Amino acid sequence: MGYRPGNNGFELKFGIFYDFCKKAMENPEKDYYFIIDEINRGNVSKVFGELFMLIENDNRDDFVTMSYTGEPFTVPSNVYLIGTMNTADSSLAQLDVALRRRFGFVTLHPTFNEKWQRHLLQNGLTDSLVNRIIAAVSKWNNEITSDFQLGSGFEIGHSFFTTSLEGMAENTWFDSVIEFEIRPLPL
Repeated sequence: MGYRPGNNGFELKFGIFYDFCKKAMENPEKDYYFIIDEINRGNVSKVFGELFMLIENDNRDDFVTMSYTGEPFTVPSNVYLIGTMNTADSSLAQLDVALRRRFGFVTLHPTFNEKWQRHLLQNGLTDSLVNRIIAAVSKWNNEITSDFQLGSGFEIGHSFFTTSLEGMAENTWFDSVIEFEIRPLPL
């Protein structure tokens, strides 16, 4: 819950997560996945408030009294929270231990697989440039991961190369991605 602008100043309103949990409570046989993109960018303790303890597995389906309304509320066991974050982001340092222990962590590495290669070929790139991208990024990522100050969290991902050529010659496009998107990275 939180205060939102209303007709007569600010009004107390239920939030998205509240509505999501209520819907999940009404359908206990169905799983619900709540995705919080870049979870480390917000003040997570304030975002969750009194629900902080309810996101733990052993507290699911337990009710607490909400501070704003005095109503009982729970995070049902059929709600799964997924938080994404970029470990290269400096705001990760602000992610407190209380939140870290409530989530499992899965590391995703850049993927230059066959599906990605097919996507590029379907968007007009040649085999030659696709191979050039893979060779260049593999070389850079090896250097990045072996650097003790950087490591694998700073690897260059495939997403830099998933945009279309937008009428450019493919080598011009590749050079512009390097010059204007990768080179400015704080590596």
